[in-house]
Formats: sequence, C-alpha cells, structure tokens
Amino acid sequence: MNRELIFKLSDALLDEKVTVEDEDWELLLGQIVTNRVVGIAYKNLKKSEVKMANEIEQCLKSTLDYNVRKTKDYIDNVKYIGTIMSEASFNYALLKGAYLATKVYEIGNRTSNDIDIFLHSSDLTECQEILKKNGFIQGYFANGEIIPATRREILMARMNYGETVPFLKMVNGNLLELDLNFSLDFKPSGNSEIMSKMLSDVSYVELDDVGFKTLKLTDFIIHLCAHLYKEATTYDWVVGRRDLNLYKFSDINVLLRKMLDEKLCKALVERIKEFDIKNECYYSFYNSGLIYPKLYENQYFKQLLDGIKPESLRYMKQIVWPVKKELYEYQHDFIEWFFYIRIE
Repeated sequence: MNRELIFKLSDALLDEKVTVEDEDWELLLGQIVTNRVVGIAYKNLKKSEVKMANEIEQCLKSTLDYNVRKTKDYIDNVKYIGTIMSEASFNYALLKGAYLATKVYEIGNRTSNDIDIFLHSSDLTECQEILKKNGFIQGYFANGEIIPATRREILMARMNYGETVPFLKMVNGNLLELDLNFSLDFKPSGNSEIMSKMLSDVSYVELDDVGFKTLKLTDFIIHLCAHLYKEATTYDWVVGRRDLNLYKFSDINVLLRKMLDEKLCKALVERIKEFDIKNECYYSFYNSGLIYPKLYENQYFKQLLDGIKPESLRYMKQIVWPVKKELYEYQHDFIEWFFYIRIE
C-alpha cells in the first residue's frame, strides 16, 4: 500500500501533482472512503490529471456530489441550532465541523455526521430543556426510528466518557444528531476550570442571516487536539477502528498551515501551558506532522512543538480503557499503527 500517496491525496492544501499506479486503486479507494477524505482526494486526483477508470471516477464523483448536498443540509442544521441556542442564558460553543465545514474547507471537503455542543456540566439541564422543547429526543436511531435511551445508558455515557447520549430529531426527512460535550477527555470531571476559561471567551461566527458561538481560535485548536487524543487513545474507539482517521489530522493540518504565524504560535504555547495540556496537543501536532510533513515548511510549527514538548513521550503509545481502568501500550511506530488492522 502506498501510504505516502494516501496522505498526499488527503491534503486539502496539496500543491504538487501525484501519480497512481494501477495496483494502488483498490486499497486507495478503501482508505480514502474510510478516512472520510473523498472530496479532498477526488479534487487532488483531478488537479493532478490522473487517469481513472470510468467506474472509479463515477464512484468518487458521486460521493463528492453527495457530500456537497450533505454539507449544504448540515449548514442549514448549524444555522437552525444557532437560532434555537440564542435563547440560552449560558455560553456554549459549536465545535469541529460546525466551524470547519462552514468557514474553513471548500464545501464537500469536510463532512460531519453530527453537531457538537461544548458546554459546562452545570449548564446541561438548561441545554437539555431547550433541546427537548424543540423536539429533540435523547436516544439512538435504529430501523428508521428514534429509540429513547435508558437511564442506565445515559448515566454510563456521562460517568465514563464525559458525554451525553445524543439528542436526535428528524428535520426535513433527515436525522439531525447533537452531541453535548462537557469534558475535554473521557473523564466526567477534572477539567472544569479549563472549560470555564474556554467558555468565558467564545467567538461569534456569522453564517448568512444567523450565527453561532464557537471557541476562539487558540482554544478551538486545543480542543481539536484534546478530542483527537481522547479518541486515539481510548480503548473503545481503538477496537472499533474509530480512533485514527485522516480527516481529524487534516483539520489540524489545514488550520495550522493557513493560520499559524508568530502571534498564534506564541498564544498556543502560552495557552497549552496554562491549561497543562501539553501531552494531548503534542501528540496531535507531532503526528499531524508525520502525516503532513509540509507543516514543517512553516517555521513556527517546529517552534510550537519545541515549546510544548513533554519531558517523557512514553504516553504517545498508550491506550486507556476507562471502564476497567486498564492501560495498554503498543510497540509499532505511529504510521505502522495508523494502518495496523486491529481486531477485538
């Protein structure tokens, strides 16, 4: 498998042409689909004038067209959530795709399946009341219907992973899913002070005639790192092969290559040290640099890494199982681990 080719095709800022050998196509298609980078890859293939079999091109083009339609619906959903959350008396922040898909990527390049709302645990009750008043049900979607979650499922999600069971609603025949996040890691508590600081200084994003709140840029990037690290090092995500996906590293690659300058570098280093969250951020930045080495062409990227490098890096290969409170360690290097087929 041509690993370097997969990484290049997933680079939304690729500025060189690529070539694809015939024997690469089968594995290549599987990788770009499962890593949710079809839109980026297809555009890079077209820019590189790569000849594709008609069936392959139609598959990629159809997926991109679907992603464009899906993103347009997603943008409408973000606007809808921004509208109903305008009545909240507390600060909140829409995370990840809500900002990235609407303001950072070309439409269709960054898809999202849900909308994440970041809020303090003390504001959960009010937020839940707003959502329920607007027709949301806390539960799961199965066999074409929303199944309300049990009390035990709700408590398990909150106690073990710092999340709520999703809030669901059918909107124009499509499922809208909201995830409420009140923790930076899998712990239900322990970073309350960090969250309070993040939520005390949010940004307002204009989106057509409405808008929504999100984290300021330094905190937005830090949260991306914390979330990536959480999923990459938590047993449940690892065995489900949901831990490492290129789109997560792509987010960091695009934001830093577009926006990292001396001022942002300094602000990130100071904020990361203030929050004592060096492990999470170093893991995410360093491994993003392995996948997208062009990050190092920005002189401030190495300064950023050097400024937050932890004393020990052993944690970089550790996996935690929160429910059983067990810790595991793998021996592969990161790129091998990324492509390693893991079976429960």
